[in-house]
Amino acid sequence: MTSLDGPWQFRRAGAAAWKTVSVPSPFEAHEGPGFDGAGEYAREVRLPRTPPGRRLLLQFDAAATETTVFWDGREAGRHLGGWTPFRIDLTALGAEAIAPGPHQLRVLVDEKVGHNTQGFLPVIAPHFGGLWQSVRLLSAPDPCLDDLKLLVWGDPETGIARIFAPLLGEGPVRAEAVKIQWRRLGETTWQAARAGVAIQGRVLRAWFRAPNAEPWFPEAPRLYEAEIRLSPKGDALRRRFAFRSVRVEGERLLLNGRPVQIRGLLNWGYAPPRNAPSLDPAFMRREIAFAKARGFNLMKFCLWIPPRAYLDLADETGMLAWMEYPTWHPRWDQAHRRELIREFNEFFESDRGHPSVVLRSLTCETGPGADLDITRKIYQTAHRRIPFAVVEDDSSWIQWNRIADFYDDHPYGNCYDWAARIEGLKSYIRKRRIKPLLLGEAMAADTWPDLPALSRRFGADRPWQAPAAWDAQRRWLRRMAPLTGKRALARIPRDSLRYARLSRKYQIETYRQLAPQGGYVVSVIRDIPKASMGLIDYLSRPKRPAAEWSWQGDLMCLLDTGEARRSFCAGETPVLALWAGNFTPAPCRSGRLQARLLAPDGALLAKLDRQGLALALGETKQLARLRTRLPETSAPEPLRLEAEFLTENGAASNSWTLWLAPRPRPVVRAWADETVDAPLREALGRAAILAKTPDEAEARVCRRLTPASAAYLEEGGRLLLVPDGGKGSPPLADHWFLRGGPVIGPAAARCGAPPELLVDLQQFDLAGKIIPEPGYLEEVEPLLLLWDTHDLDRVKTHALAFFARAGRGRLAVSALRHEGAGNAAGRWLLERLLRRLVQGPPPKKALSERLWSRAKMRLTAEDIPLAEKTWQFRPDPQNAGVRAGWFRLKAPQPETWRPIRIGRAWESQGWPQLDGWAWYRLRIRIPARWKGRKVWLGFEGVDDMYELYVNGRLAGRRGDREREIDTFSERYSHDITRFVTPGQEAVLAVRVCDWRGAGGIFRPVTLSAAPLPEPGDLIR
Repeated sequence: MTSLDGPWQFRRAGAAAWKTVSVPSPFEAHEGPGFDGAGEYAREVRLPRTPPGRRLLLQFDAAATETTVFWDGREAGRHLGGWTPFRIDLTALGAEAIAPGPHQLRVLVDEKVGHNTQGFLPVIAPHFGGLWQSVRLLSAPDPCLDDLKLLVWGDPETGIARIFAPLLGEGPVRAEAVKIQWRRLGETTWQAARAGVAIQGRVLRAWFRAPNAEPWFPEAPRLYEAEIRLSPKGDALRRRFAFRSVRVEGERLLLNGRPVQIRGLLNWGYAPPRNAPSLDPAFMRREIAFAKARGFNLMKFCLWIPPRAYLDLADETGMLAWMEYPTWHPRWDQAHRRELIREFNEFFESDRGHPSVVLRSLTCETGPGADLDITRKIYQTAHRRIPFAVVEDDSSWIQWNRIADFYDDHPYGNCYDWAARIEGLKSYIRKRRIKPLLLGEAMAADTWPDLPALSRRFGADRPWQAPAAWDAQRRWLRRMAPLTGKRALARIPRDSLRYARLSRKYQIETYRQLAPQGGYVVSVIRDIPKASMGLIDYLSRPKRPAAEWSWQGDLMCLLDTGEARRSFCAGETPVLALWAGNFTPAPCRSGRLQARLLAPDGALLAKLDRQGLALALGETKQLARLRTRLPETSAPEPLRLEAEFLTENGAASNSWTLWLAPRPRPVVRAWADETVDAPLREALGRAAILAKTPDEAEARVCRRLTPASAAYLEEGGRLLLVPDGGKGSPPLADHWFLRGGPVIGPAAARCGAPPELLVDLQQFDLAGKIIPEPGYLEEVEPLLLLWDTHDLDRVKTHALAFFARAGRGRLAVSALRHEGAGNAAGRWLLERLLRRLVQGPPPKKALSERLWSRAKMRLTAEDIPLAEKTWQFRPDPQNAGVRAGWFRLKAPQPETWRPIRIGRAWESQGWPQLDGWAWYRLRIRIPARWKGRKVWLGFEGVDDMYELYVNGRLAGRRGDREREIDTFSERYSHDITRFVTPGQEAVLAVRVCDWRGAGGIFRPVTLSAAPLPEPGDLIR
């Protein structure tokens, strides 16, 4: 073998000048991260004399993506696909091609951005291409074994090893001349194999029994080595192998007949500052060690093919592997059938000999649009060509699994409804064939990056691998400083780490209880530019020590509080159920469970000691329940629950923080108005003294503002608003709490709420919806906010609770959850909000007159939705409608207008080919009761631009055809007061231009006595 790595000449496609570059490396290493295209490599290769009977092979370990190879000016071969090795047989070009002396090697490589198997890396890093892996020249006897397709595999049940070995060259091979020997990897003595050998065509097949061979397990990754020799003086090749099987049995995944639980870590092959995966074995070894130290037993190679060295290390270290082949949203259709099948054959050949690879996904989040015939063909090929293959068609959502050996889902979500999500998946499976459930992606959580450390490392530079929102985060901190105080901002990094840890820990533990045979893959190993959700940060540092993951392993202790609950009331007697799960190599026959509940000062509140506990292999169950009456307290305080399960197979320990909330002591007389529902009323009955009439109340509580409650505020009242998202409420939105983390405002201290309590419980007891991006943050005194940079280059700020002055009154708003029978923290915080509202000093901030006026206007607004009306429609292909007066009070040629509804594109209503101009008309009566008020017409989205005419006069236009400024997602209110008369009819004419895709008024239009709510308005 001769390595061709090192200096090559290179030029971009179409360029004249050459420069020296190093191979292997992607284009972007020498052309810059923004390069996308094709390039040409060249170098001289000096050949020695090739002995008779030998072949010269030019091997590329991988080249991205379409490669054409020229040898001495002749095209020698082509290859499509950026991940797998391929060879060019130079001998086949003739004697001149392998003559001694210098030869010219030229290689054209096209990145082919968007190719079906480019994977996911281009989404998180600049697309890469070129000779990114090694190139070498091989001299091999004729015939020889094709090591790129060679497979050696051991069946642990029979002790038989099998060999599949395609032959290269044209020379004859006699079965009786083939000799095979084997040994344990690392040993020096070979054992001769009494092998059966058969040669069919150009494929050698052999099998032999290996006495006393032991199976490969993660905790004991036993590897063997086979040597196959074609003849005493012929080609000989060594290949590592193992005795390993993986099968599906009902809901269980069996490794060598033993239940195995998948605890995976997602890995996208992201290895900054490289924009291609790393080729450094030390880097790979560090990633495996990092994962194993945190209790993970599998690496999911998601949408990329790792270099062979990575899978070799996984084999050696016992790290399981899940291959998710690099097809994300591909063109999975008949037009690409041939190339897809060919590339997948290469994928299977590259990884099928590795015992670590136990799972395979053909695609990721491709969906039911993938051609089923192609999927079935590739699925069947995997089973035919890979021993003990366990395969699925699509790693995505369970409803998208069509041809799969297991169920897969990506249930990114929240702790408060996590158990319901998992029960929903189990319910789906119960109605179908029972198979294992694996969460192919889950349990993500963002953290705040270490901006000072990034600045020290990079200075003023902004490398492509830096956080996308880096500069925006710095501006955001400057904006937030006067709102929250610098001390609160200093807490954000460590709060986000704790917040992320608690989320992942709860979801893993709960899943282990609810789906004990299932597996999961945590997202993701490294921070990427648009998501800081990695376990390793932007500076390649572990975010938290491995000890914080010591609870995760084959043997685990678990806690069940009955729901996503982490707070309890003083004097309460909670039931804390302690579970354990066993996926060690053997059953636990005599385990001991010890637990203790500790006060903040370390005082023992309760303890438990159970002995003689049995746990079968693959079993997870409740072992004991700890009951104790909780002590009284005057302020919330954290309790620590510790548990340890000791067995003959090892020990597992775990701990949890639980919050003790004071017993409610209502002091404020509060009135619940007609907008308050039963659950909130029940919680309020524990947190306040319910007044019998509004007049005797010190404060009022509502779900939505009404004219009466707004007037009460104006006159100096105290109002607590717990929004429900309806009209008169602040807008609410569902939120993935994995997106970002909490910001503790100054009002928390003024309510006596410990910051740690809000960080710990916001995702649990206090979790609900958010108030998305309020535009009035500078006008309120925040108690709890959320930051969000997930998939963004900016920072979103959402509100959960705040105080402000409104009119002459005081307003508190809380989107936190206060209701629920077990919500001790929510009820306590409800009482504190009311106490602060009534007894505390006035809020330091006041709502602006504009914001408060808009809110009051919305309260009295009457909306007339026009999507419920039938409009008249007419295409205007010649753009003649303006000249012809189609906007006038009486439409010309009324017989040519056709009925249509808005809120849908015109293509779906009888005009599928229409592009360009068209008109909508509607006659509508303006309510007489609107006299003296402004009249507004609000549009929520027009595809692509429009002009509005009211009673024959131009009232406004939005969008610009020449500059292609569209109104597809624009919300805009037109003041049409001067064009209409209340009590009389008005004629609306809307001229719409569509220049791409669907067209028309595809979202609602509203006639109202108030403008549409603006983003950031106080109420809907």
